Amino acid sequence: MSRTADDGAERYRRRMYDRVGDRYEETILNPDGSVYRATSEPLSGHTGRGSARRSGPRSSAVARASDHRSARSRRTAVVHELGIAFDDAGHGTPTVVLIHGAFANRSHFAPQLEHLAQRHRVLTLDLRGHGESDVPKGGFRVRDFAADVIGVCETAGIDRAVLSGHSLGGAVALEVAAAKPDLVAGVALLDAAILYPERLRMRFLALLERDAPVEAVLRFFGRTLGPFNSPALKARVMEEIGRAPGHMVVPVIRDLMSSDFAAQLSSGDYPLLYVHAMAPTDLARLRQLRPDVLLASVAGSGHYLMLEVPDQVNAMLDRFLQIVASRS
Repeated sequence: MSRTADDGAERYRRRMYDRVGDRYEETILNPDGSVYRATSEPLSGHTGRGSARRSGPRSSAVARASDHRSARSRRTAVVHELGIAFDDAGHGTPTVVLIHGAFANRSHFAPQLEHLAQRHRVLTLDLRGHGESDVPKGGFRVRDFAADVIGVCETAGIDRAVLSGHSLGGAVALEVAAAKPDLVAGVALLDAAILYPERLRMRFLALLERDAPVEAVLRFFGRTLGPFNSPALKARVMEEIGRAPGHMVVPVIRDLMSSDFAAQLSSGDYPLLYVHAMAPTDLARLRQLRPDVLLASVAGSGHYLMLEVPDQVNAMLDRFLQIVASRS
């Protein structure tokens, strides 16, 4: 369950983490001066909204080695007194940071986390107001979400990473790259909400002002679900949007639709991948702004491609990470 900044920040400010192999040693300094220390168990299989399951016992040496590589710890970064929840899994470079879209959470990247953590260190976070992270009273601009990503990287001791963002998360990745270019080794955009035609963006903004915000957002996102989507996925997406904090919905969409992020995109000097599914991104303009872009498409998927066609997405990310590594 999400927490407000007031009831969570002080507690998190008193936590410290040290990574030891595939575990974390946690130290909590209590207000009364007592100290609590604990060592986390490797976790795997995050199921969203704060649930997790431990991996079952395995007997083979190969399985144990795989468990070690992909062991996951749930952690919290403090960004401007907000607790930002994230998972830290695997080992290997380049490190990958996975950034979810609007009104979603880090469980949307569960298939990618499981796959990539076999060969890479992978971080996946809940942006403020989403999932297990704190819900502030305001501060829901793309630049605010970018601060969450930067704070998580700093907490995890990451000074160089490939950012992969879905939908809103793609715009956040570009904002991080513009603010902290030395942090970014590459950017993989998954049906990112960038370079939308101005007419579409203005029409959506007008709907927000004219109609009930949540209903307008539900209609918009409902059109991004493809004909191949399962009823379960459609129900999940609509339910997640419907339970978004009411005071967050309009600021998030208003800021996202107020820019096409062309300036951030064109100023970047890093390997770039764009994987298209259903977003109304102007792909021709993308090629003009970044002639070096690796442009790909998935087959048989709506907007939530990480969950719908994870094998296709994972294969494209694998190849992109190989390219990034070869240029390092």
